[in-house]
Amino acid sequence: NIEVDGKLLVNSGVTPPNFPSLASTTRANSSAGCSIVKWTGNSTSSSASGTLGHGLNAAPHLIIAKNLDASVHWRIYHKDNIQNSCPAEQNMLYFDNGGGGTGNSYPWNSTAPTSSVFSVSRGSDSVGMIQSGVDYIAYCFAPVDGYSAFGSYVGNLSNTDGPFVPLGFR
Repeated sequence: NIEVDGKLLVNSGVTPPNFPSLASTTRANSSAGCSIVKWTGNSTSSSASGTLGHGLNAAPHLIIAKNLDASVHWRIYHKDNIQNSCPAEQNMLYFDNGGGGTGNSYPWNSTAPTSSVFSVSRGSDSVGMIQSGVDYIAYCFAPVDGYSAFGSYVGNLSNTDGPFVPLGFR
């Protein structure tokens, strides 16, 4: 605990909202909307979760993450991916042998990123993102007006021109 003039500033047993709960090394360029986050997992509990700082000052719309210690597939979060009709589990895509999934046992802990952190969970060994002693890396991307955008579209195979996707750039 930290006290100033008799006022408690920090309770060491409580993590403030939007403050990372997991230690990481982060290299961020918020002007370009991209960051690289590297961390080592610290949990043996299958229900464990945590948050990591991304340094972008805006919620990432795309996160691509990988277990660096095993031959497993990349995990991908995209703000527009809708896997099913349950709002709490939307946007939580992971790629593993071409499949997808959502929920607490999957890497994003059913929690959308904020302007300061993104969530990860342990889940099963092949899916989780904080398995004890395992090194991970994530590439985070946030939109920057006039520079980058992230979205989705529905294709139209019957039209040879395809869909028009405005990005808002000049």
